[in-house]
Amino acid sequence: PSQTLFILISDLYEGGNLARMYSRFQAMRESGVKAMVLLALSDNGSPSYDGRVAGRLAAMGVPCLAATPAMLPPLVEGVLKGKDLNALAKELQKEGKK
Repeated sequence: PSQTLFILISDLYEGGNLARMYSRFQAMRESGVKAMVLLALSDNGSPSYDGRVAGRLAAMGVPCLAATPAMLPPLVEGVLKGKDLNALAKELQKEGKK
């Protein structure tokens, strides 16, 4: 498990059993699996997701990010290295505007 990165691609409007989903994420994290959620983007490129669920997962230590394809590789690397993803995302946005 410590060599595993689980990526959920979702808008987090699951409509299913949220308690079970939270429990599974917690179990994965406790086993050593690194997990992240790649949030949906709307057709115009803005994030579109259930903020309540994303907030709960983030509080559990599961990063939830919306990223363009160009930003994804460095963000995944950041997750694997345990970096502060908020700071990394801001840095990547600045670089993208140059």
